[in-house]
Amino acid sequence: SEAVPTAWQGLGGWALTVDDVTALGTSVLKTERAFNQAAAFTNAHDRLPEFFVTESVPPHNAVWDFSDEEIDEF
Repeated sequence: SEAVPTAWQGLGGWALTVDDVTALGTSVLKTERAFNQAAAFTNAHDRLPEFFVTESVPPHNAVWDFSDEEIDEF
C-alpha cells in the first residue's frame, strides 16, 4: 500500500517507495533480532503478551494470529 510512503512524504518530505519501507522494516527487525540474540534472549522471550491474541483491535477487529512456530521461522 502506498499509505505509509505517502504519509512519510507528507510529514517529513521523504520520497520513499513501498519497497523502501519494506526494506527499512526488514532491516529494523533484523537489527532487533541480532541485538536480542547477543543479549542471550531465546525464542521463548520473543513472544507478544497474551492480550494481542485475545483482544481485537478496531476498526477491523483483528487479532494476532501467528503461531509460535511461524514466528520462530522468521
